[in-house]
Amino acid sequence: MKISVKDISVSGTKIEDSILEKVFEQGDNSDWHFIEPLKVKALLKKGYDQITANIEGSCRYKSFCYRCLEDVEKDWSLNVSLKIPIERETQIIDLTEDIRQEVFLHFPNKILCKDSCKGICSGCGVNLNNKDCCCD
Repeated sequence: MKISVKDISVSGTKIEDSILEKVFEQGDNSDWHFIEPLKVKALLKKGYDQITANIEGSCRYKSFCYRCLEDVEKDWSLNVSLKIPIERETQIIDLTEDIRQEVFLHFPNKILCKDSCKGICSGCGVNLNNKDCCCD
């Protein structure tokens, strides 16, 4: 998400863009992946030696539930504020890597199909959301 510094005003410039899901790929050992591009809305304000970027992002992801192991598809959103230092000669800023890092910092560690997920029985392996088990 490259932006020309001269296009950013002191009062604020709004930008909308998308970041492709491949930017967030983590290899074969990832527990989740985006199934659509991250839609980004940003309000950028230029100061003397920095640009303030208030960023909202949203997308849909796919994973599995950490308790019952069922497939999960959910919407996810991000709201962050970044301060990007600039020099007098800075002509272009690229927010892609900053946003990528914020996504990894703010993404949930344990994904659940629902907050009340009962998980699976450690004895017989039945999904306790779907039926009761007969273990002691």
